[in-house]
Formats: sequence, structure tokens, C-alpha cells
Amino acid sequence: MLAEIGISIGNKVRNRISENHLGKDIFYFAMDEKIKSVLINEYSVDQNNVRILNPDVMDPKDCPLDTYRQCRDLILASIEEIDPETVLQ
Repeated sequence: MLAEIGISIGNKVRNRISENHLGKDIFYFAMDEKIKSVLINEYSVDQNNVRILNPDVMDPKDCPLDTYRQCRDLILASIEEIDPETVLQ
């Protein structure tokens, strides 16, 4: 599905997030409250540096491919709407 929009992940390996991936001066967009909570409580990310990307994005796990496409498209649209000037306000 990512190849449909020109993104190749053929050589990528899924890894669990670790402290090495996180920085104190980085702003994070979480996919849902659970991930936001993990970032804050387990990885000590400042709660002011985490926001839900779009609460309308659902977890498509175990859903048909069309649901994955809808989620992908909603994520892309949400990213395009981010205003870097207002993120940290």
C-alpha cells in the first residue's frame, strides 16, 4: 500500500521503540491515547511534546486492505495540515 504512493519499505525491519530513538527536544505525534501514554509514562517524553495526530485515525489491524488505505490517506492528510508555527503553542 505504501508503494502505491511511492514509498518503498522493502528493506525495512520493524523494531520496538527504544530510548535511543527519542529526544527531549523532539515533538511527537501519536496515533492514539495509548501510544501517547506510553511515550509519556514509559519513555519520559514531556507531555507538552506529544499530541494525537488525528483522533479519527483508527487502528486498521485485521481489517480489509481498503481500511488500511483509508487510514493511510487520513494520516497523510493530517500530516499535510500540521502548521509548524503552532505545534508547540
